[in-house]
Amino acid sequence: MNRAGVMAAAHFLPPLRLSNEDLKQRGIDTTHEWVMSRTGIEYRHVVDTETTADMAVQAGQQVLDTSGVSADQIGMVIVATTSGDHLGFPSTACLVQHRLQLPSVAAFDLGAACSGFVYALSVATQFIATGHVTHALVIGADALSRWVNWSDRRTCVLFGDGAGAVVLGPTLGRGVSYSRLYANGEWGGILQIPSGGVKEPLSHDVIDRGGHFIQMEGRSVFKVAIQAIVSAIRTALEETGLTWNDIQWFVPHQANQRIIDQVMETLEIPNQKLLSSIQAVGNTSAASIPIELSMASQGGQLKVGDLIMGVGFGAGFTWGVSIFEWGCVT
Repeated sequence: MNRAGVMAAAHFLPPLRLSNEDLKQRGIDTTHEWVMSRTGIEYRHVVDTETTADMAVQAGQQVLDTSGVSADQIGMVIVATTSGDHLGFPSTACLVQHRLQLPSVAAFDLGAACSGFVYALSVATQFIATGHVTHALVIGADALSRWVNWSDRRTCVLFGDGAGAVVLGPTLGRGVSYSRLYANGEWGGILQIPSGGVKEPLSHDVIDRGGHFIQMEGRSVFKVAIQAIVSAIRTALEETGLTWNDIQWFVPHQANQRIIDQVMETLEIPNQKLLSSIQAVGNTSAASIPIELSMASQGGQLKVGDLIMGVGFGAGFTWGVSIFEWGCVT
C-alpha cells in the first residue's frame, strides 16, 4: 500500500471583511462584546461578487504553484462544500477542474458540511494508497454567508467564506496515518437548511418564511459537538497509541471558540499545540482546517515531519479525525 502525504496548503479569503461593529452598523441586533463572548469571532470575510468556485480556483492554483505539482499530474479533484455554485449540478469540482485546466480525471463534490475536508482527505488518501491516483487536489470551500439570515444574530455572526486547498502525493514518511469518520443522522435537525431541496423545493412561500436559510439549535449543537469530538479524539489516541507528546499541532474545525476551549480543557490538550484563526475568519465550514494549515505554513509554524491532528464536525451530524504528517518525505 502506498502512503499519501500532504505536500502543501494554500487558501483564499474574499477581500470583503466584516467586523462585529460592521454587523451592528448594518442593523443587526448585536455588539462586539456579545459576539466575542459567545463565539470568539471578531472578523469574517464574505463573498461579494465571488462564488464558491472562484474561491476554490484561487486556492487550488496557489497550492499547485506552492507544491510544484503540475496540472497534468493531478489524478483526482475533490471539493468539500455544501454551498456550491449550482443546486445539484454541475459540481463545483467540475468547474474547478475546467478552470485550472486539469486532466479529465474524477472530479466531484463531497457534502459533509463542516466535516467535509476531513472526509475528503480520507477519500483521496484511499485512492493514493491503492495506487489508482498519484496526486490529488483536495479543496474545502464554502460561502455560507449566502445561506444565512442576516437578521438572525444567532447564525449570521458565525459564518465567514473562504477556501483552503491541499495537494496529496506519495511519501516515504508517515503521511496520513490515521483517519476515522462518523455520522449520526438522528441529530440532523439541530443544524439544517430545512427547505430548498427535493423535499420542499424553493417557492415564494419558502422564501417568505425563510426556509432557505440556515437554522440552528445552538445549545444542542454545542453539546453534541463536544460529546462527539471528545469521544472521537480519545478513540484516535487509543487506536494509534499516541499521546499529546507525539502530536505537534491540534487543528480543530473553527466553529466556535467556546467549543474548542471545552474540548481542550476536557482532554487536557496543551494550549501551545492549538492552531486557530477563528477570531480573524469565523466559521468557514469545510474550508476551516485547510485555511488554518495554509496560514500556519505561511507563518512558519509548520515544519516537515510535524504530526497534526485535524478534527472536523458539522451538520448531518458528521465528524471525523485525521492524523497526518506535514510535508512529504521522498
